[in-house]
Amino acid sequence: MKLRLSRSARRAFGLGAICYAIAVGGVVLPAQQKDGIEQQQQAIEPLIRGPQSLKGVPVPEPPDLGDYVADRQTAIVLGKALFWDVNAGSDETQACASCHFNAGADSRIKNQVNPGQRSASAALASVFDGTASGGGGGPNYTLKAGDFPFHRLAEPTDRDSAILFSSDDVAGSQGVFQTTFNYTTAGTESGTPVDGLFHEDAAAHDPYGDPEWAARGGGAYFTDLLTDPRAVPLLARDGDRAVGHLVGRVYEPDTLRAGTCVAVLESMRVDPASRGRGVGGRLVGAFFDWAREHGAVRAGVTAYAANGRAQRFYARHGFEPASVTLRAAL
Repeated sequence: MKLRLSRSARRAFGLGAICYAIAVGGVVLPAQQKDGIEQQQQAIEPLIRGPQSLKGVPVPEPPDLGDYVADRQTAIVLGKALFWDVNAGSDETQACASCHFNAGADSRIKNQVNPGQRSASAALASVFDGTASGGGGGPNYTLKAGDFPFHRLAEPTDRDSAILFSSDDVAGSQGVFQTTFNYTTAGTESGTPVDGLFHEDAAAHDPYGDPEWAARGGGAYFTDLLTDPRAVPLLARDGDRAVGHLVGRVYEPDTLRAGTCVAVLESMRVDPASRGRGVGGRLVGAFFDWAREHGAVRAGVTAYAANGRAQRFYARHGFEPASVTLRAAL
């Protein structure tokens, strides 16, 4: 539909267009004799609106998508669920969306600098540089707009011009500690906490472990704890749902260390969906309180050498390496 204006309205519109062009920095708007007002309006409107949301823009899809996806809406729901599922992440603590929730990008600006581990110089691959803005860079540095670009030329359009600043550091998603993804742990109403722990820890890291032990003896294991005065079974709940457990024991002093009562954290697990919420820390804190009340002066825990995530968790809560267990096949 064509826009029809009176003569006075045309003058007012033309003046408004000129003022807007000056305000946005001298934008030159195309104008032709035929339908000139319409063309001016079409040129101005995008400038007034600015960048628009992409929510209403259809996502390009392959023409044969139906050959692989039976229910498109269900696939979308599943994709969003996996995006936020810590079981599908790198360490069963952070989901993909923990970092990439902002339209798939990692929008964090702190601790996002890598020292350029693919640098041509091996000697510089682990060395952090300063930044163009004068910042120190390195771990936990907060990036600023003045830090970019990392390679600056006196004349940006001339690659042979003088280099004003250059760094082989890289800005990117900080990622997580390197771990090996083995499997996901299925959650079932009938599964016991010790069953999940055994399959996630012992069965995964001990080649001599019996994978069926948890199903066979898990119930009896926890039942015996209820009658042991030197043991404590702790259960973390979120409403009516069990989200974690911890088993601890106190051992009386022996002849080797007379007068030293020791508490041992025997087993512990937090449901993957509840990790990263402080559940494990509260369980350990409750265990420490119980151990002190029962006369323990120190606490200990063992972890498989291959279970780096567990070791880092225990270190954050005060446990320090004290001994190393070695074994050899015969």
